[in-house]
Amino acid sequence: MITSKTGLWIVFCIVLLSFLTFSCDPETPITPNDTTAGQTEGFWVTTLDTTIGLYLAYFNDGVEFYELDLDKDGIKDLKFHGFQDYWHGPTSYNTSIYCLHDSILLSHYSYTDTIFLSIGSNYHEEGDTTVCTTYYRYNCERQNTDDSINSFMDGSHIKALQFGDKLNEADFWSSSTSHMRKYNYPYGAALPAYLYSSNDTAYYEGTSTNYSCHNFAQNEIIYVGFKIIYADFYKLGWIKLELIDNYKIHLIEYGLMD
Repeated sequence: MITSKTGLWIVFCIVLLSFLTFSCDPETPITPNDTTAGQTEGFWVTTLDTTIGLYLAYFNDGVEFYELDLDKDGIKDLKFHGFQDYWHGPTSYNTSIYCLHDSILLSHYSYTDTIFLSIGSNYHEEGDTTVCTTYYRYNCERQNTDDSINSFMDGSHIKALQFGDKLNEADFWSSSTSHMRKYNYPYGAALPAYLYSSNDTAYYEGTSTNYSCHNFAQNEIIYVGFKIIYADFYKLGWIKLELIDNYKIHLIEYGLMD
């Protein structure tokens, strides 16, 4: 009888100890709606090691677009675009990701930018005429201490993740075009316009905009999060890449939940 009670007591202690050990475990189990950038456990990882980007210069070469079928179902999910324009030297550039259907989404964040107006004039001589050109520059960063606030602009931008950053199903996801790096050359296509002349002076006016205050960094590893929606479930994933020379995209690898 004593032996039986002792055995029951030992079993009870073992069960209690197991419960307490499990309850005090500091690690949170990984669930399908909570993962991290670069995670490989429970993921199907595909190596890409592909660089794209077209520089529109003399004797240019390179690939401007690259499409990716993330889940190997025969349907392209994402299109990558790398482009550098040329007009007497490098001008506008763009590195972007396009979602090719509504079931693929990228991790985004929302923002409100302050748009500043910077006004400046310069003069130069053309024969007997003095040319005065006034520039109105709209920027999302203050260029001079006397710049005025012109407006506020709401938007969203693709999120640049670092290794280990969390991805969650409840995050802000978007299928809109996602610019990683973008710059519009201000005076390539729209040169300052002639206004009028007075005495020996001709007056011109030019306008430029630069709203590229959320560009990804260059020459460093960045992760982009994505979500694929199926009929009754979804999968999270990440893309590992690096941006080079403003317009090149080095696609390294990507991971998708098993």
